[in-house]
Amino acid sequence: MSAEAIPPASPTAEPRQRVDAIRGSAREAQRAIVEAEVTGGQFLWVEACPGAGKTRVVVDRHLERPLATPRQGRAIVSFTRMAGRELRRRCDDAGSPELVSSPHFIGTLDSFIWLHLVRPYLAASEWGNRSWRRLDSWHDHPKARQRGLSLDDFVFTKKDGLRLGPAKLRNGKSNAGTGDPNRDARWAQRTHRKLFREGFFTGELLRDIALKLLSDQKRARLILDILVARFSELIVDEAQDCSDEDRRILQRLNEHGLPVLLVGDPDQAIYGFRDPSGSRGQPVVPVTAETMRLRHNWRSTQNICDAAATLRTSGHPADVAAGEHHGEDAPIMLVPMENREEAGHVRSFAAEAQRLGIPQAQRIVASNIGSALPAELTGSSRPPRTLLGRMVWAVGVLRAPGAPRKRLERAHRIVWENLLNLWCGEPGVTVEQRLERFGLTKDGLLRAEARVIDELPSLNESAEKWNTEAKRILRKHQPGSALDRPQGKLGWRIQSKDRRKHAYVIGGLSDPTITASAEVAHLSTIHQVKGEEWDAVLVIVPPAEVSTPDPITRAVESWLSQRPLTEEATEARNVLYVAATRARQLLAFALDADRIGRARAVLESHGVSCRIVHQHRADVDY
Repeated sequence: MSAEAIPPASPTAEPRQRVDAIRGSAREAQRAIVEAEVTGGQFLWVEACPGAGKTRVVVDRHLERPLATPRQGRAIVSFTRMAGRELRRRCDDAGSPELVSSPHFIGTLDSFIWLHLVRPYLAASEWGNRSWRRLDSWHDHPKARQRGLSLDDFVFTKKDGLRLGPAKLRNGKSNAGTGDPNRDARWAQRTHRKLFREGFFTGELLRDIALKLLSDQKRARLILDILVARFSELIVDEAQDCSDEDRRILQRLNEHGLPVLLVGDPDQAIYGFRDPSGSRGQPVVPVTAETMRLRHNWRSTQNICDAAATLRTSGHPADVAAGEHHGEDAPIMLVPMENREEAGHVRSFAAEAQRLGIPQAQRIVASNIGSALPAELTGSSRPPRTLLGRMVWAVGVLRAPGAPRKRLERAHRIVWENLLNLWCGEPGVTVEQRLERFGLTKDGLLRAEARVIDELPSLNESAEKWNTEAKRILRKHQPGSALDRPQGKLGWRIQSKDRRKHAYVIGGLSDPTITASAEVAHLSTIHQVKGEEWDAVLVIVPPAEVSTPDPITRAVESWLSQRPLTEEATEARNVLYVAATRARQLLAFALDADRIGRARAVLESHGVSCRIVHQHRADVDY
């Protein structure tokens, strides 16, 4: 039997025998990848469907597959820290903690490029001996933000191989800034170049620098010789998300003799917006690469697999459910979204999950864009521009149940910056710089933050009262006598017309007493939950409005009509596919009333069991 073969159903076969045969075929396909030989100068492309057990395959290969020499290591990279943590945890659980440290490497692709292709060679480059700092995001640097914008909101053209040329505001960001896109673009270009001269850059410039270093033949040979001597093979997880620059770097490594195993799924390619080079839609690997496939889903019910296949842009058939939930028959839930600002559709979803015995901790709500999440539960997706408003927003986010991960990260940064403004002053430098400069520890900052968030007053207090009490509490938690420096300032201000308003209002938040009734564990944009899995998933399909990006509208229409679409809209539909494939037992879609019947027709035409459910009445069909 081939690694991809699915045994045909026999009229006399017992269901248990059928399931065992499917699982046997799935494990055979996994073992083939664990044992696959990948030699120098060769790409192996593993196309893995959602829930295919690719993390298990990668870990098993790392545990079992011998390396070329005992002194060499294996590099395993992905695009998120969470993926690296999961790989390290599984190696520890398997009793092989030595496989997570040198000479091996497990981490993000950014970290791999930084540590092995860039940082050791910058001092000898044409940019001189400066203290270089790689930032995860420009939001991490105070000088890279202005009027609700950050440098992350811009695309920069290349100049001499580096993206330091003129700036252009990304699509969908025109509602922030000064209102003059040209003026904002000039600020962005000027600030970008200035911070680069000071030694700061993020992932895009990191890749530009790596390619520039590799463009020098003599220096490239040194860099690549050291890398190939260190690692016996490189495994890239979620390889469909590689940018054009990533692919060029991997090609150089492979040409120099490093075997590269790429694991991914083209239907889950959702980060093309990070790649302004126009390479969206290009193949992940050269056409000469050997290909292996995993088409068995250990996560979802067969009904969910069939529903997700209607969203696929590749045309691949539905995957075969092989896991513990394979035979469960919960229909796909379709909820009319009467008002996207309110949360009736979320509560209907929660009621259905409750009826199926799915606990609140296993329920998630996700959408393409943060603005489509019900404002009743999430408030503003961006902090206000005022210093006090930003602090109130951060506190509300950190106290909210299930806030989106990126929003939590930004909220933490805001609180840290306010604490350090009091402790150290110098608000124009990064958190990390101030910690280093004044001998403070990240652990101490985190402890202070936890105490402050716990003691700050309710956001239902008036803005004036909240402001006074919050200043007192922040000043109460000082780092101790070791910091011999005059106390800094917060710079918070309240306009007289806002003094009597609730604090949550000036923070752009919803009433916290309403937020507590969400009855779900998490609300998030889909990009931030990629790679995760939940028992119950509600996908909010943004309605066709002026505020909804056009590619999303076209992607939804293409799904409902089952027609082809443009490359940009393909990515938007992939996002919906990623959301649907997070679900184990219950998958639900919230759509506006004009689309709900069409969605049911599409699903039923593909043999998918579904039902339309009234808001607040999860046991009654239309």
